[in-house]
Amino acid sequence: MNEKIAVKSGYYFLLFDKNKVPETLQKSNIQVELGEKVYDLYTGTSLEDERKIDDMFGDRMGYSISEHEVLEKEF
Repeated sequence: MNEKIAVKSGYYFLLFDKNKVPETLQKSNIQVELGEKVYDLYTGTSLEDERKIDDMFGDRMGYSISEHEVLEKEF
């Protein structure tokens, strides 16, 4: 089974197989929840990465990061 990661494009994200995304993506300090599972959110580190991510998204908008972001609970 392929491991999925959340990949950011603008204000949105989609899940992709980890082995099919550029290895240069960087894990951000944001986590998102989708389908009761929490994912680290990865972003591009260069313009080339951003172009690859845009191609991966195609014409799909994705999920709103702000609607799925896991917020740390304050005690």
